[in-house]
Amino acid sequence: MAYLVPSVSMLLLFPIHSASAAFCLQYSLLYDTWNDDVDNFSYSRMNNAFYIGASFDRNNQLYIGPSYHLISKSHQEGTGGQASDLSVTAFGASVLYFLDKEFRWKLQLTYNLALSGTRTVSGTNQEIEGTGYEAGLGFQLPLSRSVWLGATMNYHTMTISEYKVDTTATEVSESYTAIVPMINLNFFFR
Repeated sequence: MAYLVPSVSMLLLFPIHSASAAFCLQYSLLYDTWNDDVDNFSYSRMNNAFYIGASFDRNNQLYIGPSYHLISKSHQEGTGGQASDLSVTAFGASVLYFLDKEFRWKLQLTYNLALSGTRTVSGTNQEIEGTGYEAGLGFQLPLSRSVWLGATMNYHTMTISEYKVDTTATEVSESYTAIVPMINLNFFFR
């Protein structure tokens, strides 16, 4: 595992020399909010994801590279209830594969090697660490030759392995899972 990040970094810094070499930059966004005056419930979440990949195949359908994900969510139940907040950043490695030669359908798999942030549980602030993964299926359409707009349906999971309150660390095995629809903007350099 320790060799994975340097290996991917070397591949991005020194790509395979080919006439068909290509790069893809991708930005993905989700913002969702819900307020319910009947049950006094409020919920919001925001996901921002950044990805840069290099193509290593002749048809430029397969891209490999690093990804960076920012996730925040907050929910509160009942009148005067305590808010439960989560704010994390995740760094990982992604594989993006276009299922057709028109680059419309895509599959993206991400393994988040390092996940860290903060959360509030029952009024207690905690620093958290863990790992995660994501799998997404998407569709996109061209706005120009190098700019594409689309949407992806993602299955996302995070596993928290440790949390700290002040200086006291506790090892745990807790998970967050979500199905996350995101809007994507892709830039291709071929």
